[in-house]
Amino acid sequence: MDASSKKELFLGHLIQLIQENMRATTSASKAKTDFDAGKSLAYYEVADLIIECSNVFNVPLSDLGITNFEADRLL
Repeated sequence: MDASSKKELFLGHLIQLIQENMRATTSASKAKTDFDAGKSLAYYEVADLIIECSNVFNVPLSDLGITNFEADRLL
């Protein structure tokens, strides 16, 4: 497997893990602890960076395997 394929697999897997964790995270406004609220805000920031980078590099989120990416749900 060449380096480009490895990078693509790594990125796809990383984004999948981020999506799964985002879905399992409560919104910051409904969090029961400060830790959980901070975790929600951190995932929001990560999601925002992914969206920003996809726009800058003109890569549709769907090309990254991202579906139903609702970062605002974490606020």
